[in-house]
Amino acid sequence: MSLASTGSGDSDRPPPAKDYTNYSMRQHALDMLLALDALEISFCHLATHSTGGIIAARMLLQQPQRFGRVLALDPVTPLGLAFNDEQIGLFRAMMTSQNITRAVMATAASSLFVPESLAPNAMPQFRAGLGEIQPFFERILTQTFGVSEGVWIGTPFNLNLERESHELARRMMDIRHPHLVIWGEKDAWIPHADLAAMIAAMPDCRLVTVPGVGHSMNLRRHSTPDILEPGLADCRREKAELQPPNDHRCRRISLLVPSLMNIQPVKLTAAPPLIALLRLSSSRNRQSARSSLAKAGARGSSVGRDQECCS
Repeated sequence: MSLASTGSGDSDRPPPAKDYTNYSMRQHALDMLLALDALEISFCHLATHSTGGIIAARMLLQQPQRFGRVLALDPVTPLGLAFNDEQIGLFRAMMTSQNITRAVMATAASSLFVPESLAPNAMPQFRAGLGEIQPFFERILTQTFGVSEGVWIGTPFNLNLERESHELARRMMDIRHPHLVIWGEKDAWIPHADLAAMIAAMPDCRLVTVPGVGHSMNLRRHSTPDILEPGLADCRREKAELQPPNDHRCRRISLLVPSLMNIQPVKLTAAPPLIALLRLSSSRNRQSARSSLAKAGARGSSVGRDQECCS
């Protein structure tokens, strides 16, 4: 099951506060927890990508009893990320220029492009033989311009605050949920040192490095099944031990906490009747969330593509 974060997908796009507090990692985590309340899901596993990693960390610390195992692809760690004024200015430039956005997004999926075309001032060129992945990337690029300013600017702004505060970094040892972290060795966005610090601090966290791919290995899903399968098998194998008794609603549910810029439709898989895409409402109350669920449920799996969040 995947939830579209506030500011992206079909979710509401409230104007950002002056200090972007309504697009903070804390607020995104609260939105996810309220959505689970509305869905009456008392327990689930988590699968995350990029900024979904730090959002999930806040969810795990706030309601640890609610979650089981965590599968994290190229996660932003609880340390946050550092962005200077020039880098945040680049995000502002991306908001209005498809060429700049293409060049930056190409660095997140470098294995899809001719290496020489990723040089400064060059236009990224796709490698030959990518098949359906190339139009999929183009669709993501187009849809990126639908996210709100709160996502474009609020994300680096708030990740920088997380880095400076050290709040979550000091609490990593309290995150005891089993973690499998999968990191692409060409990922230039997530420092390996941050992952090493996370693995050293958290009681049950292991790292698998995938050769030849970068930050967006989810775009290369056909080339990495052998790497992903062991972690997914672990989730399935230990699921029975992690389920709280007599709770039929959680028996086959995993929640995808995606990157805030990762807004492509996802085919949803969950135990019936929870096959739906939930739109997060800025009113942030259960009645609104249930209404959104009803609307999404009417659409059912027709909103999806052939990408699945395994449960």
